[in-house]
Amino acid sequence: MLIIMIVVGLVVVIIAWFVLFGKEDSPSPSSLSSESVDGSAAAENSLHLQQQRQNTAIQQQSAQAIVVTCTCGQSYSLKTEMRGKLVQCPHCGHQMRVGEELSSSVVHSQAATATQPNSGIFGYDKYFFKQKHLSINQKYYVFDQLGNPILFIERPSYIGRSILGVMLGIFAAIIVLMVFGILGASTESQGLMLFYFAVALLGSMSTAVFIMAMFAKKRHVIFYTNDTKQQQVLEVKQDKKFYFLMAHYTVTDDHGQPLARLRKNYIYDLLRKRWDCLTPEGDLLCIAKEDSVILSLLRRVLGPLFGLLRTNFHFYSRDGQDVIGEFNRELTLVDKYVLDMSEDRTRMLDRRIAVAMGVMLDTGESR
Repeated sequence: MLIIMIVVGLVVVIIAWFVLFGKEDSPSPSSLSSESVDGSAAAENSLHLQQQRQNTAIQQQSAQAIVVTCTCGQSYSLKTEMRGKLVQCPHCGHQMRVGEELSSSVVHSQAATATQPNSGIFGYDKYFFKQKHLSINQKYYVFDQLGNPILFIERPSYIGRSILGVMLGIFAAIIVLMVFGILGASTESQGLMLFYFAVALLGSMSTAVFIMAMFAKKRHVIFYTNDTKQQQVLEVKQDKKFYFLMAHYTVTDDHGQPLARLRKNYIYDLLRKRWDCLTPEGDLLCIAKEDSVILSLLRRVLGPLFGLLRTNFHFYSRDGQDVIGEFNRELTLVDKYVLDMSEDRTRMLDRRIAVAMGVMLDTGESR
């Protein structure tokens, strides 16, 4: 009996222990809620402090950075280590020294800067041309050394108009041939008949050429800042519709003012292709010739030889002695060209004229 009472007493003590001290150890719902609120507030405070530190670091970084504004209007943030160094704007190619303030007199719009000689998009020494294939008109994209497109060039072909002119010319020639042929066949005089036949032959040919010439258009080369063709920056005008031994072109700026005149003598093609670049007044400015007499002669015999004898040109100074640039075709399946004017360190040749000549060395040669 005593043992039973002791056991019961121990059980009661254990139960009382769990009832009293077990409740104190396990949190109540209200205490849980209070602790979660305190924890979320602490987390928010921690996040707020972290954000403040990040903002402070950003502000310190911004205070240490140098903001450079190019003449084209683009602004860039550079490290303080770049102060005093010469950098190039990746947007327009203009070179500027970090840390130097620009006066308001030299801040222009991008459109004005792009067309200035030897600045903006015409401030480079190297230009990379890529001709667009499967196009009716001749089209070229021009890239800078970083691969950014800076120019779009188009030379219309007017194929529809040319085909119509050829068809009408042939039709008119047939009519002339039939009329004078009938007159010649109806006459009894042999001399008069020969006269009518001669007139029919010459008259039909002259009529066909005249009709074709009426429908033909001058194929000018137009330069734009991009393929939207909203801003024209340059143009190479074909002076005459037809040329026999000498072709003449005029390079004009975005306002239509002449920059240079290009002249090609087809007699030189027998030995070595050549283009002359003249000032608007007619003075010789530079010469573009095939890279080698020996290679040019081999090209006349063997042709391009799968690109191994592709035609390249060198730019020479007006006296023909110093090489100031090159226009080379790359060894690729597509038509890619590189205009390199690095040798012209004094920028004797306006880069607008150099780019215009580069295009004409391809489209003007019908390559």
